[in-house]
Amino acid sequence: METSEQTAMVDRGRDRDIALRVYPGLRRFAASVGPVGGEPDDLVQEALRRTLQGGSLTRLEDPNQFLRRVILNLARNEVRRKGRESAALLRATEPEGHHDVYDSDTRLLDILAPATRAVLYLSAIEGLSSRNIAELLGISEVAVRVRLMRGRRQLKSIYEDQVDP
Repeated sequence: METSEQTAMVDRGRDRDIALRVYPGLRRFAASVGPVGGEPDDLVQEALRRTLQGGSLTRLEDPNQFLRRVILNLARNEVRRKGRESAALLRATEPEGHHDVYDSDTRLLDILAPATRAVLYLSAIEGLSSRNIAELLGISEVAVRVRLMRGRRQLKSIYEDQVDP
């Protein structure tokens, strides 16, 4: 008969195996939805920490899907927090009428909301269908298609503004 200590050790081993298996994909996902300059590993590790506080990864039907949702929520929170901080700092330090802009190609993606970047990433990079993206993010297929359409339209508009000012 197993003791609770032995059971906990087995669960930790299974959690480690699951984490090692899903980590590379979660890291790529975090890099695409997280704030620029943010460290994808930090998002993944925080998602794992928070999830493991609630219990073993083995209790989850699909740990990969669950962790992606946690990462997306963490990224949204970080973007909101940084936006508030930037706006406050800008108001406090910038002289009126002065705007320094140093855009890069990847910076253009920051204009998109993390959820939109997530949908574009899962579609374009991972090649997932709208149905799979909807299941993974816990939204409807219609919402996925709308975000894809709007995200692509926003990127096209941003690109055209940059190329032909």
